[in-house]
Amino acid sequence: MIQKKILLFGKNGQVGQALRKELSSDYELTALGREDVNLENSKLVAQVIEDINPDFLINAAAYTKVDQAEDESDLAMKINKIATEIMAKKTCELGIPMVYYSTDYVFDGAKDGPYVEDDKPNPISLYGVTKHQGEEAVRENNPNHIILRTSWVFSSHGNNFVKTIVNFAKNKSTLNVINDQIGSPTSDTWIAKSTHKILEKLQEKNCYGTYHVVCDGTTNWFAFAQYILIALEKKMFSKKLDLKNLVAIKSEEYITKAQRPKNSVLSSQKLKLLLNIDSPSWKNELNQVINKIIKMEEI
Repeated sequence: MIQKKILLFGKNGQVGQALRKELSSDYELTALGREDVNLENSKLVAQVIEDINPDFLINAAAYTKVDQAEDESDLAMKINKIATEIMAKKTCELGIPMVYYSTDYVFDGAKDGPYVEDDKPNPISLYGVTKHQGEEAVRENNPNHIILRTSWVFSSHGNNFVKTIVNFAKNKSTLNVINDQIGSPTSDTWIAKSTHKILEKLQEKNCYGTYHVVCDGTTNWFAFAQYILIALEKKMFSKKLDLKNLVAIKSEEYITKAQRPKNSVLSSQKLKLLLNIDSPSWKNELNQVINKIIKMEEI
């Protein structure tokens, strides 16, 4: 059986690395990073797609520096919106389905309850604006698309909240953590596994559209940090961690250039019904990531 081809942009990000591990055995995978192709070069992006001519294109590349985006709006727009638009147009021209990853930041966080796919976006940061524009570029230019919104992504590599808390535990400094923003922490591996299952489903039926992919359960950043430390302590046995140095604060006490939504909870019911599976709990996924970090960093 001939393997179908996937072209993946963003191979070095959290999701990109997880996708490479998840998809490489079942697909002929061409994975590209910023060292391979400059996403600011529209002609080059289009040419790469035409040259490889994959069966699926996955765009896991993104400008994700939320606060820095407020000062680098042009760059964020080029990566998150314009490059995505080029990909959507070229894949449509060649008849290639496209997968695009988006974020809870397309919402303002004012809703009382989980966001569903049909809720109206209202981003409150420039990063959120560019990701929403990326979504719209995909919808307008390639009807054969999958848009996957996720939130609070964590993994054993890269820059993320879990790695920040692990470094805090090692350095034993005081850390202020916000306790009035809620969300569903989601592992890179669950996003990759869900993508894999969606690609399989696409080969059986037309299920194009927008879906939320998150782990089960909700929490706030402070409670998330506490759980990370408790999980870390259990794995390290003899080492005791001092949770008193973790200080809960309100959003108003932690000033950032970009606003964050206070409610980042996304409902993944639509995806569960499509794939006929349950999402793993974020706590179970976190424990697996903690195990990997301990082995990698020899804590």
